[in-house]
Amino acid sequence: MRVLREAIKIIAAVCLVAAVFYFFVLPAVAPTKKLAGNQATLAMCRWELTTWRDYQTNSPVFNFHQLTDDQKRRVIMYGLSQDFSIRTNFVWGSRPTRNIVIVSARVYDNVPVPAPWTMFWRNPAHAVGYSDGTTGLISEEEFASLNLFGFASLWSLATSPDFKVFKQ
Repeated sequence: MRVLREAIKIIAAVCLVAAVFYFFVLPAVAPTKKLAGNQATLAMCRWELTTWRDYQTNSPVFNFHQLTDDQKRRVIMYGLSQDFSIRTNFVWGSRPTRNIVIVSARVYDNVPVPAPWTMFWRNPAHAVGYSDGTTGLISEEEFASLNLFGFASLWSLATSPDFKVFKQ
């Protein structure tokens, strides 16, 4: 009888340790959920800029209109979900002369992650990509004052009669 009680205590202790591990330790070390908000938009900007640079590897100038139809279709379809506007013609630059070349019209407030010591204060921002290949966030005020001359909304490019995004 005494052996049975000891076995039950050991099994109960193992179950308790397993439960603590399963409910507290694993969620703390597991990767977070899917990218969302500005995390996803910044990643998409980064991927777009990398792809654009690969499309025109030997040219210091990016010109959307010189891309093949498949490349144009990929640029448009990839960015529609984030409501991007892109600069269709620009010179790849370095940090001092960089310009915004891709901007999301959607505003998100999840980057940086709100912290308890700031009382979970959120900073709404738009994701942007620069001509040097970097990405960043701009405030709503900076977005409102941004000169969008030379930018084209991917929605306007997708519905343009000059270019058929959706094959028929």
